[in-house]
Amino acid sequence: LASIYLKYGFEKFTMNTIAKKLGLSKATLYRYFASKEEILQAIVELKIQEIEHYEKMLSNPDIEFFDRFFKGLKDASLMLAEISGKFLYQTQKKHPELFNSLNTFQDRSLEIAAKFYKTGIELGYLKDCDVRYLSLMDKMIIQSLSNPKFLKKYDVNPKDMMDFYYHIKTEGLIK
Repeated sequence: LASIYLKYGFEKFTMNTIAKKLGLSKATLYRYFASKEEILQAIVELKIQEIEHYEKMLSNPDIEFFDRFFKGLKDASLMLAEISGKFLYQTQKKHPELFNSLNTFQDRSLEIAAKFYKTGIELGYLKDCDVRYLSLMDKMIIQSLSNPKFLKKYDVNPKDMMDFYYHIKTEGLIK
């Protein structure tokens, strides 16, 4: 269900169409969710949990640095690719409090990434650079790829753009 909402947005779906897409009766769906808004809340909570998992993985010193680095890049790309501009736009317009909670966790993830970059520089794995600029570039890319107008104007596929960005980033950062 999350993938349906994240890809197509939620406005055009009724509880009946959601139940059909899931192969459930409407009564069964209502047993778990009282409304489309509850489903949306659950999806946002799921995305926040993914971001928290991402943070824990980046902060885990038991995982070798480059394993964390490349897994973090892959995870970030996949997390972003799953979310359509339509979903973000509808959430921002209809449920700004949920949209703001996603942004808050996104900002926290960027702080974790900045600490991770700093550690990589201190350990000699990454080239010396201003981690503040590096994490701000991450934020600008993520914000651009989360903007439905940007995606439409430039005919950009978020996953492809993110993959390209991280390819360029790793080529420029790794010693």
